[in-house]
Amino acid sequence: MNRLNLRKLVRAGYILYTIYFIYVFFVLLNEDYIFLHGTISNSAFLLISFLLLIMTILDGNKYLLVSAVMFIAIFTFEIFFEVFNGNQQIFEVNLLIDFIYHSIFVINMAIFGIGIFKFLYKLHKRKYIHKLAFENSRAIYIEFDHKQRKYICQFTDSFINSYHIKREAQIYLEDDFIHFMTNEDQEQFRQIMDEPDDSAYREISLKLPIFNQSLQFVLYASNNADRTYWIAFDITDIEAMKKQLDITKSELTELNLASKKVIENTNELITTTDIHGHIVQASNRYCEIFDLNPNQITGTYINNVGETLHDDKNDWVKEVIEKKITKSVIEYTKNNKKFVISWKNILINDALGQPKSIISIGEDITKLTELQQSLEYQADYNQTTKLLNSNGLSKVLKNLDKNLNVACFVVDVDNFFEIIDYYGIDISNQLLKTIGQNLQNLIQEKDIIANYIEDQFVLMLINPSKVRVEQLIELLEEQIIKTYYVKDAYIRIKKRIGYALYPNHSDNFDDLIIYAGLASYYKHDTAYNQVTQYQSFMKSNLEKNIILSNSLYDAILNDQIDVHMQYIYDVSKQQNVYVESLARWKDKVLGFVSPYEFFNVARRSSLLEMLETHLVKKSFNYFSKLKHKPEQQTIKLSINLTPEMFLKKGFSNLLNEYAKSYGISNQDIIVEVSENTFVHNLNICRQMIENYKDLGFLIAIDDFGSEYSSLAVLESLSYDIIKIDGSFINNLDSEKNNEIVKMISQIGKLGNKLVIAESVETLEISNRLMQNDIYLQQGYYFHKPEKLV
Repeated sequence: MNRLNLRKLVRAGYILYTIYFIYVFFVLLNEDYIFLHGTISNSAFLLISFLLLIMTILDGNKYLLVSAVMFIAIFTFEIFFEVFNGNQQIFEVNLLIDFIYHSIFVINMAIFGIGIFKFLYKLHKRKYIHKLAFENSRAIYIEFDHKQRKYICQFTDSFINSYHIKREAQIYLEDDFIHFMTNEDQEQFRQIMDEPDDSAYREISLKLPIFNQSLQFVLYASNNADRTYWIAFDITDIEAMKKQLDITKSELTELNLASKKVIENTNELITTTDIHGHIVQASNRYCEIFDLNPNQITGTYINNVGETLHDDKNDWVKEVIEKKITKSVIEYTKNNKKFVISWKNILINDALGQPKSIISIGEDITKLTELQQSLEYQADYNQTTKLLNSNGLSKVLKNLDKNLNVACFVVDVDNFFEIIDYYGIDISNQLLKTIGQNLQNLIQEKDIIANYIEDQFVLMLINPSKVRVEQLIELLEEQIIKTYYVKDAYIRIKKRIGYALYPNHSDNFDDLIIYAGLASYYKHDTAYNQVTQYQSFMKSNLEKNIILSNSLYDAILNDQIDVHMQYIYDVSKQQNVYVESLARWKDKVLGFVSPYEFFNVARRSSLLEMLETHLVKKSFNYFSKLKHKPEQQTIKLSINLTPEMFLKKGFSNLLNEYAKSYGISNQDIIVEVSENTFVHNLNICRQMIENYKDLGFLIAIDDFGSEYSSLAVLESLSYDIIKIDGSFINNLDSEKNNEIVKMISQIGKLGNKLVIAESVETLEISNRLMQNDIYLQQGYYFHKPEKLV
């Protein structure tokens, strides 16, 4: 028996109970039948119990089902008891049976109460479920009355709020309601009406008059004899999403096809593998470079292809899954040609975030690698000598065993930059290359040689014996002064060579090179052709030089390098005609520092330009103030320039600007050039002198005769004054020196040049110079250097 028939039976039972109740009511009005009161009442309760039993079968309430069965048993027992005992009550016949009977009745009432509680709780629960499941959904409750042929539509709160419609129920006639649908949906709806199925659902489009648009619904139907019920859930948004998803799916399909075409036809190396390492897809370029068949590669395990992707790592898939992105570089040889390929492996997850596949993108970096190797070579090797440079040597020493004994030799080519100026770059580079090859022939294969800086070489003997060190010292001493034949030119070279031992002199290789370099500079002015061993005092000298360099820098910044002036006297006119500016430095800590010393420090610590610019400006400042004195109107200033500054491009223009700024005429300034300036390229010297003279400066050759005297040099240069070096003046008793002084005086007369004698200390020297027609004299006899301003 189905639920519908059970419901009909319950209705019939209630009707029967009502008729029976009316009948009993009228019967009991007659006192003659009052004795039937108990039997009639029990019969009524029995009927109600049967109805309760039917209801609990429909509802599934176990407690009510048990209580209904027990009520039926109790009331049946009582009816039969009264019938067979002349309508006597149980307690009138047997008290024990009455006690048992009422005990069972009380227990059953308790069970009945629990069942009622469960029934009410279930109703309450259904109410909230209805509210949550139905009212919170955008839905319509539709009820069709078969007799009146009308549709009643009620809307959930969510539906009302979403579409802003009235809350009242809408009633439509059958024909009107059907026409709110499309023709296709009308046919579906009629099928639902004819054959309702509680488990089936239909999708229809519906546009009621109160709607602004046609909405899409899914319908669930239920039916009885008089009415049909529907719940219509609004799925308009879902349908829109489905359409968009269909479009997106179509676009993704097209995109996948396009991507597949791109991957297949790209020039890049691309593979797609599943998470088990089997190839899903590979670019044609990948198949081409690794000699693979594109039609047979799909499904192949990647490691079976060869060492083309992952540097023979069998666990590369696990690594990619863990790290998400991995990189590797592999080398592959094809037809005796080596390829270097950089791979980037990227993990692709599915929609649930689970690993799905791996895309590997390869880049042919063969040329880039070759270029990088070339750049590394250039960074580590001198391009001229093909020997390690300082950077390359540093890398080698980092990997050198610290437990070995090492003898480090530094070979420095003396005056190399003068060689460059004289012979040019090409010959100088070839000379360095030849020297490097000669030095390399002196060491063994295990030893190290480097062209540390441009004109300096480093030799490192690895674990040498004492005899081996002594042998190399002898060989190097033979090469300290050597003539090289380079491109049709014979070049005589002097080298400065020093050495230090590890770990005797230093506990690290960097300092070892420094100490060997210090040793190479020691005694470099002597005539001895010897290789010098490092001594601890050399480091002290270096530290002193560093202190001196720092102090000099501070002194220049703080204007502590002063200028003293010394007059040059014309004995024929008995007056001062020139004044020479001389640099003086007295440090608070170091005391008086000689110009020779601090100029050498400035030269070695790259402070020369800073120092000389400071002295020029200060000299011009003092001279401009001196010229304001009436007795100094005709005097001229003589300044000394080092060879580096004199030959510096643009320095003559800078000198001109300073003279203008201090209001000094260039014709009142004599630029003294030391004779050793001319060991540089003579053409360059000649051009620089012309630059100074074009600006109006006078040129004096200072210390003539001291070092590189050459009459041929004088003939090739344009100058105004010759200053005879004091070493000749102080020794005029020597017939040779006296004749040299006479000769210089004659050269001046013949060339119409002025001649100045330096270091005139006595009247006797002054008189002897006058005998040689030298009247311009400078020295302590006439004036000691002092501050004149």
